[in-house]
Amino acid sequence: MPTPSSNENYVRHLGLRCPACGAYRVVAARLVETDDGSAWQEMICFECNATWQDIYKLVGYDNLKGAEDDTAQTAD
Repeated sequence: MPTPSSNENYVRHLGLRCPACGAYRVVAARLVETDDGSAWQEMICFECNATWQDIYKLVGYDNLKGAEDDTAQTAD
């Protein structure tokens, strides 16, 4: 088995390559899970059968709708 890819290399390839073997036969094995501001997703490679978790980071939000009312409340 080849040397596993670093996190930096995995991210550079946008998570499209298996970190174990480098193949492009990577798919999500489950839906995204969340808990206390964290999110992750089980992944699998159909080439070498490696499994791992993709980890997601919140960087902001986009496409807000329905906030035209000046009395709209924000959750803190």
